[in-house]
Amino acid sequence: MNLINNSNFQPLADVMKHVEKGYRMEAPDCCPPEVYQLMKEAWDADCNLRPTFHETYKRLAQLQQLTLA
Repeated sequence: MNLINNSNFQPLADVMKHVEKGYRMEAPDCCPPEVYQLMKEAWDADCNLRPTFHETYKRLAQLQQLTLA
């Protein structure tokens, strides 16, 4: 039995189809442009171009400091 075709998993299957076609969600209204840019980089099809966890953490920490300043 293919679990992805199970009705409980249909929303996930729909998301997978969109992602495979290159769709990426738009920035939420409350999302700062710098955070959305980081999100888009994390979604890069080339895993070598994606930011590392350390880089992601560093950038988010910097953004947090700017927000709190």
